[in-house]
Amino acid sequence: MFFYLSQFLSFLVMPLTIIILLFVGGIIFINKRTGKRLMLCGSVLLLFFSNQFMANYAMYLWEPD
Repeated sequence: MFFYLSQFLSFLVMPLTIIILLFVGGIIFINKRTGKRLMLCGSVLLLFFSNQFMANYAMYLWEPD
């Protein structure tokens, strides 16, 4: 049971999953202020996590000296 739970939780904390959930929440509440904030938050996170500079910097920090 722990294995299945850990696999499911690891799927939920992936950045793309969080971004998709933010976009879905923004679409559901599109006419409210919350929906617009969710869409903005999803867009900013998408730009941040798809930025090549940030990916290269993270790989640079991960590599041993």
